[in-house]
Amino acid sequence: MIHAGWTKSDPDRAFPTFTTSRPRDRAGRKPAGVEQCKLHELERWHADRFRFPPYQYKDIHCLVHRTGVMRVPDVSERELMMGFPLRYTANCSPKSERKGPDYNDTRLSLLGNSWSVPVVAWLLAQLFSWLGWIYPLSPQAVLDRCRPGAQDFVQGRLARLPLHPSRKTSDADPHILASKLGNMVSVKGEDILFNVPTSQTARYHRLQASVPSRLWKWQTISGWKWKHRSEYNTSMGWS
Repeated sequence: MIHAGWTKSDPDRAFPTFTTSRPRDRAGRKPAGVEQCKLHELERWHADRFRFPPYQYKDIHCLVHRTGVMRVPDVSERELMMGFPLRYTANCSPKSERKGPDYNDTRLSLLGNSWSVPVVAWLLAQLFSWLGWIYPLSPQAVLDRCRPGAQDFVQGRLARLPLHPSRKTSDADPHILASKLGNMVSVKGEDILFNVPTSQTARYHRLQASVPSRLWKWQTISGWKWKHRSEYNTSMGWS
């Protein structure tokens, strides 16, 4: 749930409720918890442009790096902690505006105004199981279903990507994988686009149905150079 090299400063203490991000040049009126903070914690708050209430910057509420540096959780870590898929808030702005501190603050504010997914899911599960619509779920079962990589279906695993993808090679049959991917059609052409009928013709185009390229482990099996220098080298293959 957090980036490599970082750990919770106090493993036994939960993070405080995430709030909206409001950067400013000076502290607001009566900031919450300012009297509880030490000088270095207030300096951390000031360095972050007073984005969150002072108590959020206390050592016990921070992540600590192995080098000793401390910080509050970033937007990706907050998404996973709240039970959302990684980059769930990434589409909150047009593509041309998805950069810079303003974009990051917008994503942080969306999370600060939201609810914890596991909490809401567990509350609804109590009602739905009482009505007989689903099997009873324990709090741990709900947390497990929200954890990246814990889903039973491919769609769930692709939707809930881990913060640190595994580098281990899968023992799955590559021929079966190629056959499955060969029958997926993407109108976006993100990874694979077939213009000829496959073994099972798709009845409709599924938007962005292909596997994202960042999840592939590429291996060149055939390559050549074009005759003209102005054209790029190209290669094709899968692994």
